[in-house]
Amino acid sequence: MGTLELLMAKIMVKILDILTYNLKNDINKITYISYISDKLTEDMKMISDEINKSNENIKEVYLILKYKNTILDKLRYVVEIIKQVYHIKTSNVVIIDGNNFVVSNINKKNTKIVQIWHACGAIKKFGEDFERKYKIKNYDYIITSSSKSKSIMASAFGVDEDQVIPLGYPKTDKLFDKKIMRKYKLEMYKKYPFLKGKKIVLYAPTFRGEGIYDKKFLKVDIDKISKSIGDDYVFLYKFHPVIDNKLDCKVENVKDVSDESLYKLFSVADMLVSDFSAIIYDFSILEKPILLYTPDLDEYKEKRGLYVDYEEFAPGKITYNEDELIKSIQQENFNIQKVKKIKNEFFDFLDGKSSVRIAKFIRELLK
Repeated sequence: MGTLELLMAKIMVKILDILTYNLKNDINKITYISYISDKLTEDMKMISDEINKSNENIKEVYLILKYKNTILDKLRYVVEIIKQVYHIKTSNVVIIDGNNFVVSNINKKNTKIVQIWHACGAIKKFGEDFERKYKIKNYDYIITSSSKSKSIMASAFGVDEDQVIPLGYPKTDKLFDKKIMRKYKLEMYKKYPFLKGKKIVLYAPTFRGEGIYDKKFLKVDIDKISKSIGDDYVFLYKFHPVIDNKLDCKVENVKDVSDESLYKLFSVADMLVSDFSAIIYDFSILEKPILLYTPDLDEYKEKRGLYVDYEEFAPGKITYNEDELIKSIQQENFNIQKVKKIKNEFFDFLDGKSSVRIAKFIRELLK
């Protein structure tokens, strides 16, 4: 969003804010807003399903748009602004999973804004701790997975620490459910029979740049890695959701699985290779090996900034080039104890009932 576009969006929201000043909150209405998917995200769906078990007279509205920063999407976003202003003004609770421009620039009156975010923890700086195009405001509650993350979340979203509530994240309930993970594994084997009997390496890096406005990804010599690790391995590559690229690789033991569910990939992965992505926290729940591939670590620290001492935090070997990564995979240079440490430190609850806790919290806000 350029400077002129941002100014026009602010003017539009201000005008709509004035025009809708007299709208009243519906005390039974919840609105879900997301820009990170074309369909209801796992967290939102699980919260909605759990809330609806109460058989109360609750109205739900879903405003879901995966924004791609194209001309068409910019036109669609104009319509989204109108819809969001109306539904924010007429809802008792609004649930968001990413930073929201309209929420931060509106007079929301009595509407309660709940940020469930889309990551189980934070490694790279984000929100108010990172250079951004508009100031984050108006969030009432931030859901997180651990008391240890409260100070980071409060800083990133510009709230007090007592507004950060460690209830866990709904999607992780599935990682704690062994039946679901076995079901996912069977589904993946059925869809990709070549995975059976192989050692599965899942490579899932975060994006570089500024998300939807400046999408970049780390270039890796996948051909070299796949040939070097040999036929005993399958190398699965999953791009970050904001990246629209597809992997063009002719090697048989490499598969672009960017369209697959992350947790289904977790079910078959024998190890995760990542970098500054918060999926490291999710994967730690399974207590499987993690390797880090960060050839741009120093540059990333300087330009983006990290919340952690990366070398101390790293739950596995840090590698800085393809040769080091290949060697660590082949030698199984893992540190499961550090993986378990992250699991135990960054999840207050290990019971798989986060959906229940959050649904109860939302119902209490409605009352």
